[in-house]
Amino acid sequence: MTGDREASVGLYFGTTSGELWQSRDEGEHWDCLACHLPEIYALETAYPR
Repeated sequence: MTGDREASVGLYFGTTSGELWQSRDEGEHWDCLACHLPEIYALETAYPR
């Protein structure tokens, strides 16, 4: 999950079952951008120092 820096924060997240979702109004309403992406079996994140 991530957000953008717009005045009304946009939120975006992907699911392990291959869906990509977005909200342009800080989570009030959600739209599916993609629903047939490959499944995700593992995820690695890194934080900058």
